[in-house]
Amino acid sequence: MKSKLAALCVLLVIIYITTGYAGAEEAKAVQQEVPFYFNWTFWQWTVSLSALFISITPYIVRYIKGTSISLDVINKIVIHHTIGNPNINLFLIIQNNGGLPVKITKIALEICKDEKTYTIPAQSYFPEASENKQAILAPFRLLPEQGWTHGVYFYPDFTREDDIKFRKMRGELKANIQSKPIVMATSQPATQTPLTEADPQYLAPVMDFFNNHFMWSMGEYTGTVTIHAEPNKATIMKKFRFHLYDTESTELRNYSADYKYGLGVYDFNLEKHPSIFVTTSELK
Repeated sequence: MKSKLAALCVLLVIIYITTGYAGAEEAKAVQQEVPFYFNWTFWQWTVSLSALFISITPYIVRYIKGTSISLDVINKIVIHHTIGNPNINLFLIIQNNGGLPVKITKIALEICKDEKTYTIPAQSYFPEASENKQAILAPFRLLPEQGWTHGVYFYPDFTREDDIKFRKMRGELKANIQSKPIVMATSQPATQTPLTEADPQYLAPVMDFFNNHFMWSMGEYTGTVTIHAEPNKATIMKKFRFHLYDTESTELRNYSADYKYGLGVYDFNLEKHPSIFVTTSELK
C-alpha cells in the first residue's frame, strides 16, 4: 500500500512539473507575440530605472565636478604697522565652484622683497564691509556654489620674547608719560594737542623695537595669497605685485616720531597715522 501511494505521489509530481513547464513555455510563446510596449513588466522596469537615475544624477554630477575653489584679490592693498610690525588688509573673494563642500583651514600671505620673504598669517576679517569691526578668522566651510567675500587683516604674531618686550616697554612708556603734567600745544590752541614727552630711557627700547621690525622700505614687492583647504587638492594661491614709493615709505616711517607722545604705542589714531592704500597688479 505504501509503495503504491509513493508511486502515485511521484506520478503527480511528474504531471505537475510537466504541466507547469508546458504552461510556462506557452506563456513565453504568447509573451513573445505581444509587443514590448504592451508589456507591463517592461514599463515597471523603465519607470524604476528612470526614478533611480533621476535621484542619483545630482550626486554623480557633484563627484564629477570634484573640489574646486577660485580666488580673486581686489587690486588694493592697505599697509600699516604697529611699532614696525607689518599690518596688511586685503579684500578677498573665495568661491566654491566644485560639487563637494570644502573646508578653508587658514589663509596666509607671503611678501617678498630683495630676496627676503615675510610670512604673514590672516588673523581676522571684517564681517561687514560698512563697519570697522573685526572677527577672529577661524576655519570655515564652503558648500557647493557658496562664496565668501570679506576684507582680511594680516599681521605676524610676536615671538614670546618680543611679546614680553612689547608689553613691558609699552607699559613703562605709558606710565612715564602719565606721571607728568600734560603740556598743551600753544600754536593751535583750538586743537589742544597733548605734547607730554616720555623720557629718553623709556623711548629708546620702543625705537629699537621699531627699527628691528619695520619692513616698508621703498621698492618693488611681490605677494602671494594662499588659501589652504581640505581636501588639500583644493588649496589655491594668487600672486600679485606692488610698488612702494619713497614718499609712502617715509610717511610710514615718520609715524615713529610720535612714539615719544605714546601715539602709535598705546594710543592709536588713524587720522594722525593713516594707512597707505597701494594699487596692485596680478602676476600670472
